Amino acid sequence: MNKFVKFDPRFRISRIPVRYSIGDLSAIRNLFLSQKDPSGSQLPLLPPKTEIIDDKDTEGYLVELPASLSAVLKDFINQALYHIEGRHKPGHSQDHSMLAAYVDKRQNCITQLQNVLVEVLEQERRLGIYNLFWLSVSKVILRAIHEALLKGRAEEALRSSSTVSLTQKANSLCKIHLHLIFSDLFLETLKRVDLHFQKEDEHKRKHIPYFTGTRKLKLGATFNYEFSMAIIQAQIHAIVPDMRSISTASLLQQVLIEGNERYRSGYSDFYKVYTALKTRVEQGIQNNDRGLIRIISDFLRIHTSIVSEVPIDAILFEPLVISYLSNDIKEMPYKTSTENPKGLFRRRSEKLIDLFKEDVWEMIIQDYLNLADDLRKSEIISFFRDRVSIVLLSKSLGPAKSLRLGVYEKSELAGKITYNFNPGQKIISDQRNVTLMFLDLRGYTEVSAGNITSEALKQNLYKFFDPTMEIIDHFHGSIKYYAGDGILASFGSGSWKDYHGLNAVRAAIEIQKFFKVLKDEGSMVFQGMGIGIHTGLLEDAYFFLNPIDKSVTVIGFTANLTGRLSSGKTERSEQKLDIQSVLTLNEYLVSQARSTHSIAIFEEQLLKILDVIQEEKAKEESVQIPESEFNVSVTKGVLNNNGIALSDTTFQYIQRAVPLKEIPCKTTVDYLFEDKAIEETIVFKKAGDASFKGIEGKFPVWGVYLGRWIQNKG
Repeated sequence: MNKFVKFDPRFRISRIPVRYSIGDLSAIRNLFLSQKDPSGSQLPLLPPKTEIIDDKDTEGYLVELPASLSAVLKDFINQALYHIEGRHKPGHSQDHSMLAAYVDKRQNCITQLQNVLVEVLEQERRLGIYNLFWLSVSKVILRAIHEALLKGRAEEALRSSSTVSLTQKANSLCKIHLHLIFSDLFLETLKRVDLHFQKEDEHKRKHIPYFTGTRKLKLGATFNYEFSMAIIQAQIHAIVPDMRSISTASLLQQVLIEGNERYRSGYSDFYKVYTALKTRVEQGIQNNDRGLIRIISDFLRIHTSIVSEVPIDAILFEPLVISYLSNDIKEMPYKTSTENPKGLFRRRSEKLIDLFKEDVWEMIIQDYLNLADDLRKSEIISFFRDRVSIVLLSKSLGPAKSLRLGVYEKSELAGKITYNFNPGQKIISDQRNVTLMFLDLRGYTEVSAGNITSEALKQNLYKFFDPTMEIIDHFHGSIKYYAGDGILASFGSGSWKDYHGLNAVRAAIEIQKFFKVLKDEGSMVFQGMGIGIHTGLLEDAYFFLNPIDKSVTVIGFTANLTGRLSSGKTERSEQKLDIQSVLTLNEYLVSQARSTHSIAIFEEQLLKILDVIQEEKAKEESVQIPESEFNVSVTKGVLNNNGIALSDTTFQYIQRAVPLKEIPCKTTVDYLFEDKAIEETIVFKKAGDASFKGIEGKFPVWGVYLGRWIQNKG
């Protein structure tokens, strides 16, 4: 959830834009605290990898659910409406066949959900795809309910029991009944999933006696189940899916209706108490009531100076505020002269408490506290559910206007991070085209083995790595991991992903410049630095470190080659040849020139000689690089990188992204780019074709330089 919070200058904290709570990570964690283990619950997890899901650059999740699951859920909703009709229509008795159909469709839903959930837990790597699945299912169900209500089923189902505000009340009642039906269905599904894994885990323990269990292993020992349970059990987000678009009064009117057994208070009674609390808080803030302001700041865990900036409903639905001020507001004056004397009200009351009996007052306050808890959880759930885009591969399904649904061709999803819950599929499709940068400090082994303490070595690494992290972040990269003397960083997410190759080069140049500053100051203990950059497909792997934590690393050819490109000089020692040896070799080659069979045994060695000859010619014709400490060269196929080495794949990617100016040499071509982002002229120079042990073939390598560091020969 961390990546969804944004810094809010009004509150001077990072939060999500909600109005019924503060919305910072601490508030979200506290809201979903586990009742069984409040101290051990972590922040609710959602997958860290997101994708742009609309034309407003909104970050979220592209999710594909099984078409069969969506179909059975929709079918069950229609059947459930008939079931609701049978329970609420006076004089209507439900026949056996209709009840049997209801039970059969319910069973079908449970089976489908169970099958998908089992696979979700098998593939979970403590990433939060379990929570994402429940958000996605919730979204699909709400869409199907929305379509059913548009067809008028709700009004038809409850017409006889509704007397006022027929359509709105009927819709709300249908949603309330459907929420109860689906809550029971989901809880039964979870029980069946638990039974499935109990059997599986018992079998595994026969071979691994210390196996802790699939759920605990895959989700983590401190996984927060409260978020998924709130999706299942919290009511308001199911009744009012788009909470942002309506007022608090309208929301309360839809929830506090006759027939909603969760709340015994009616809207009219509840709204009187809500209005009184609102008046008390607003007057206290306006009159600078320091005692009240201090209490509110303590309860909301914010500074007193920003209490007036907080949305008023974030205060009015804070349970601690409700409890603290409940005795105050019941003594507040309430003007009335025409109240209906029947039921709970009396005429011409002077105080709010006089409108109610004492037990009724306690009931309203308890309902207020319960509703506040549901409301704040529902708002968080709605916020994250809005960040889910259900991928529809068939336009016949038709998107509903009030829900975010994306209609895609299969080819449009290529290269995008998606979450596919179809049976037998890999859920996380996160293989994507990115640019990796590996930074390798030279002389780490010698320095650490020399006359330097571990503390001094650590401080030297901090001095260099801390600013390096900020440089990488500035150019929209992220550090994948540290490796003692090296850093692996990835570029290619968010709205800057089309320029990830160039951004990696920019970051490398700025890091190189910073390294040179430290070295010139004499505050850099390392001998040099090599940076390798390569663009290709990347996939993350997640390994468990202990029952709670996981480690993220990258695997595959792209990561392997990037590390090789950062390597320093590893060429073999050269064998010296005298002039006589050269003449003898020349005589033999001339004599055997027409017999390819005779020289076949020397083919590899001869090709290497030709490589060296071509490289030497290229050196004579190219420009000279005075800053030899940052040079990149290839000799006899061996890469010697003391600067920035770029794979040909990345160079071509940059060449397609931005215009490069060609600078012809006698046998080669250099390329220049005037980069306004870093106010430098970047020069790309072909270093040669490198060979790497264990990797078949040769790889063209480019060196990256600054224009002001090189000069034309002569």
